[in-house]
Amino acid sequence: MTNRVDLYQPERKVTALPADGAYVFVEGRLCPELEVVEIVRGGTGEFSTARMRNNSDGEIEIGSSTLLVTGKPVVIKWFYNNLYPAGGEEGIVIFAGEVEIIETATGPDGESTQIAARDFSLALERINVSGKWERGVDGQVAFAATAKTVFNENGLPNATAEIVERNGSRIRVFAAEGVESWLWDFADIIGYLLCEYLPAGQLSIPEASRIRALTAGEAIEDLNVTGRSFLEAISQCCEQAGVGFKFVPRLGETGPEQAIVFYRTGIGRTVELNLQKQRERLSISKTNVWKVNASRNAQGDTFEVQTPYLAIGFEVGDIAKANPDSRDVLSTRNNINPAIIERVRMDFRQQTTQLKIVTSRTY
Repeated sequence: MTNRVDLYQPERKVTALPADGAYVFVEGRLCPELEVVEIVRGGTGEFSTARMRNNSDGEIEIGSSTLLVTGKPVVIKWFYNNLYPAGGEEGIVIFAGEVEIIETATGPDGESTQIAARDFSLALERINVSGKWERGVDGQVAFAATAKTVFNENGLPNATAEIVERNGSRIRVFAAEGVESWLWDFADIIGYLLCEYLPAGQLSIPEASRIRALTAGEAIEDLNVTGRSFLEAISQCCEQAGVGFKFVPRLGETGPEQAIVFYRTGIGRTVELNLQKQRERLSISKTNVWKVNASRNAQGDTFEVQTPYLAIGFEVGDIAKANPDSRDVLSTRNNINPAIIERVRMDFRQQTTQLKIVTSRTY
């Protein structure tokens, strides 16, 4: 018999990435010196942005010699622990875009560098719409550089009645005088713009049938986008059709990193925002609302909602509701109009998420 105790400790390995959190990849390479400060998800007119901070003492190097400059592709991934079924080594992409601004400031605490990135809307702003691709009576499609880009000018049809093969897509183009014409609808216009002005393979695009279903094939009259940026042209078309659009990161390993998504307000997935009733014992599973600020006017209600933890699953266009056992903080039970999430801001320093939610008022 002996009092000796043998202590055996397990072998420990330090992983390259901790179990969970957001990490920045530039041109596919991990940049551990970049700290994610915030990600904002927005729809038409605002779109999605990310802000990061450089925690290193010098310039950020990508690889052996390349420095971080504007225009570099940026992907932010969220890594879960190994028990989470949707996680794994690759993580989940929560933002994709490119570097837009690099700002350096010097203060009492020394020099600090902030990096701002933006989704695919940044690339579309640099493309101008002009002229039109037109099919003549000989069946040939040619570009009329000096012509105006007006769809259904003066309410009259000016699209080809037949579908044309263009750049690997089946679309309508403009019909020259003497060619059988057709009214442009929302899906036709979006298909034409994306096919003729956007290089193939840069953006994942939904099928025309899914886009057309949003407006039931309704025609868009007298849409003049001459001289506008590509982003403005799509925004103007969507506004006239009553449709919103946004850019979202794709989860697939192959193909474009981002997709364009069109949606109609009030038609989308439903998410719950719950706040327990007063005097109930706090339950994390029953409460995901921390603060609510409401403002009301004749048009409707606006709610600024803050969650008690960082929530990455909310999307623009989601319909927010409360569980029947929860407090009706969004006043949806007495309003036939849905509460729509218009903006999502994830604050990684405060570890909370702020939501802007709006409802219209019906009389």
